[in-house]
Amino acid sequence: MEINPAMLLWSLINFVVLFLLLRKFLWRPILGILEDREREVTENLSRAENAREEAVRMKEEFERRLAEAQRRADEIISKATRKAEEMHNDLTEKAQAEAAAILERAQASIQREKEEAMAELRDQVADLAIEVAGKVLGRSLDDQDHNRLAREFVAQVGEAR
Repeated sequence: MEINPAMLLWSLINFVVLFLLLRKFLWRPILGILEDREREVTENLSRAENAREEAVRMKEEFERRLAEAQRRADEIISKATRKAEEMHNDLTEKAQAEAAAILERAQASIQREKEEAMAELRDQVADLAIEVAGKVLGRSLDDQDHNRLAREFVAQVGEAR
């Protein structure tokens, strides 16, 4: 095989012309497309990073607000519990005071009724004693004697008590 210099020269010229044409019409547009794509990918990554940072910030803000809401809820529950306990204690104290007052009034009423019953019983016993005394003496007592004897009897029964 023989090297033909003319053919070699034409092949070299064709290669250089093809190289220059490809470089001008194909290489630069491809590099432009690649640079545009690289810029777009970089911008997308930047936007994605910004979105991720924003999401992290929003999550932290949400967690902070949630913690604040939980703290407030706990505070409200605590206040409500204390208020309910205070109300319970107040109502219990009032109920006990009212029960004590009712018991005291009932005891006073019982004592009064007992005294009234005793006084009525003394009067009846005195009347019976005077009637018996009148029958034993065989005479009827006038009102003045009757009252005097009743007072004396009631005084003696009161002292014996």
